[in-house]
Amino acid sequence: MPDEDMPRVQTGEPLNWARITRYAILMFLIHFSIGLAEGMFVPAASDKDTVIHQTAIGLAVMASVDFLIFAHLACRQRERRLQHAALVFLLMSGIAQAFSVVIGLWLPSTQPALLTVLYVVASLLGAALGTLAGYVASARRASES
Repeated sequence: MPDEDMPRVQTGEPLNWARITRYAILMFLIHFSIGLAEGMFVPAASDKDTVIHQTAIGLAVMASVDFLIFAHLACRQRERRLQHAALVFLLMSGIAQAFSVVIGLWLPSTQPALLTVLYVVASLLGAALGTLAGYVASARRASES
């Protein structure tokens, strides 16, 4: 019985690549705007406490915005929510890395690697919690119908 050893193919709604792409681009543009605003409001010669305070605000804003984006995505997506959320995050990360490389050719980067890791973790946290919240909201809406 060779069929028992074969992995099962998931049936149902296919991945919505147009939605994944739209959300990834939206997320990138919002992250870019947040970073631009941070750069405008924190002068290069700021003291350490000001930089830490502004960075903490930026991380909180980014995690909150990602929470809202992913909650909206998970609430609207009926099937494969986690796959859609993961692909949005990965596509946005790829777009951001490509943009960073292109910008890095013209402008020197002064951002420490630890700060990049903090932004990725904040974004990942917002994405995970937002996806969970969107799933719960969608399940409640479905049970009320």
